[in-house]
Amino acid sequence: MSLAIFAKFVLNGLIAGSLYAVMALGLSLLYGVLRFVNLAHGEFALIGAYGFYTFYVTLGWPLIPSYIAGMLALLIIIFVVEKLIFKPVRQAPPLISLITSIALGMFLWNLLLLIFEGTPRTMGNAVNSFPIFSEILRITDVQIIILVASLLLMIGLWLFLNKTKYGRAIRAVSDNKETAAIMGIPVNRIVSLTFAISAFLAGTAGILAAFDQNLHPGLGSFFTIKSFAAVILGGIGSIPGAVAGGYFIGLAENILIAIPFGDWYIPSSYKDAIAFAALLLLLYFKPTGFFGARQEEAVRK
Repeated sequence: MSLAIFAKFVLNGLIAGSLYAVMALGLSLLYGVLRFVNLAHGEFALIGAYGFYTFYVTLGWPLIPSYIAGMLALLIIIFVVEKLIFKPVRQAPPLISLITSIALGMFLWNLLLLIFEGTPRTMGNAVNSFPIFSEILRITDVQIIILVASLLLMIGLWLFLNKTKYGRAIRAVSDNKETAAIMGIPVNRIVSLTFAISAFLAGTAGILAAFDQNLHPGLGSFFTIKSFAAVILGGIGSIPGAVAGGYFIGLAENILIAIPFGDWYIPSSYKDAIAFAALLLLLYFKPTGFFGARQEEAVRK
């Protein structure tokens, strides 16, 4: 295999890893505060993507207003969902919240299927490509946007959690809700804010993914599975771990199909199976994930 072709697989892995990492960040952040895994996370990403599609393609709005309108629509839906569906079961056993999120995900999936049908949708933009390293590799403008936007989202979340009042409040609630409440932190408001940030990250990742591949209602479960796997791999509740897990899965599923085994290559249709086989193998040697030990100590505290 030539260097140019292998570099293309690595680039594809970085693109996929960036999207997985951003989605996993939202899932991990929500788990850190509420201690439950939201299995409707992928559908939240799809709502943001379809909202953007409606304004950008169907109504013909400019890019930035379409993004703002799509995210506002998503955040309004998330606000209603959090207050009416998740808040009543917040004090229930974790299994109840988990089943609630599964039911919500199935409902949203069927609702999107009813509204937009199963026909794949595309953003329909012309794609320009640019050479890297003297034509060894070419990268498209869409891929550049995905890489840069994902990096900015990761940096922005880190700065928000570590440098702002509300970010420190989220971390305090994540450590201990009762102590945070005694200190005067409005726990319910912080939980709602965490839901909004999680949905914002998922929706933005969904929009970025829609520029790179066709949009259809079945993508929701795909997004959920990949982001959930990234969270487990990185260490449940760990923000750096979610990023590391996302990039590991994205790179593994693309690079491993590019490696020759004699004259034979693993078919690209086995990409997902390869990624999860690598996940299982790594977890066999480190069951807590990349950053799991730190998270276990936080839970014991």
